[in-house]
Amino acid sequence: MPGIKARESIRSVSVVERLVSALGRDIAGGAWKPESSLPTEPEIAHRFGAGRNAVREAVKILVAKGFVRTERRAGTIVRPESCWNLLDPEVLTWILSASANRDPLLEELSELRAIVEPRVAALAATHASAMETQRIFEAFEQLEKQQ
Repeated sequence: MPGIKARESIRSVSVVERLVSALGRDIAGGAWKPESSLPTEPEIAHRFGAGRNAVREAVKILVAKGFVRTERRAGTIVRPESCWNLLDPEVLTWILSASANRDPLLEELSELRAIVEPRVAALAATHASAMETQRIFEAFEQLEKQQ
């Protein structure tokens, strides 16, 4: 039943997004110092009322954003701010909301992205070849399967 799968997928995504956002804000706010370990998977799952699979997915996203790294036997380690992906809009939002002394450069970078990205996306959409469009759809389908 396609309707049931869609609802389950939406629910799973929202839990993962909630975890990513909460952990990202906490890390940006200094709840864990660089090179310190996050709580274990079961502890995070319990704290947020989420499943361990959702926690694993959230950690993968935070790894991609440069916030953490995973190490066998050491767990999930917070990376220094110099490793964070400052071009990621969520990362910028977390840093700006956590910072009492807002860095003007980060604010300007956030504003620049808001101005430039819609135009870049529109240009990419209108100038994409059939092969590029196909690759975009294939990548989207892969993302859907992972949900």
